[in-house]
Amino acid sequence: MRRSPVMPDRLARLGLAARLNLGFGLGVVLAVAVGAVGLVGLNQVGNRTGELSGRWLPGVAQLAAGRAAVLEARDHEIRHSRTSDRSYHAEYEEKITAALKTVETELGAYAAKASDEEAAQRLADFRKAWTAYLQAQQKVLQLGRGGQQQDAADISDGAASMHAEEALAALEQL
Repeated sequence: MRRSPVMPDRLARLGLAARLNLGFGLGVVLAVAVGAVGLVGLNQVGNRTGELSGRWLPGVAQLAAGRAAVLEARDHEIRHSRTSDRSYHAEYEEKITAALKTVETELGAYAAKASDEEAAQRLADFRKAWTAYLQAQQKVLQLGRGGQQQDAADISDGAASMHAEEALAALEQL
């Protein structure tokens, strides 16, 4: 018998049915290997999706709620500085207090989940700007209650605005 340059001797001696069975078996083994690799990959995707939904998405929601509360507090502070009606002052102050509570609640929950140094530093940057804003806001509220709307509006448009923007920029970095 002549040797085939394509097939080794043992394979050449096998019958056609045996060669087909061997080829089919090899195809099944390859399909199982590809399937196993696919399952491992899907498992990794599932784990990462679980981490994303369990850790990061709630954090994003907390930051968004905190940012909205910062903007709400700022809006009511601006309104407070521009009105002379004491009943409106009381209403705006209640809304500001509720917004400030929301900021503290949401960012406190976020801070509990943030575990790396970078997030801790960015939270510290936010806290610094937020504290400066709260001090300016208190001056605006005091001046507004005292009937000094122009002075309140000047501080609201100046220092309070600047510190609020710094706090929002720090939130964006988180």
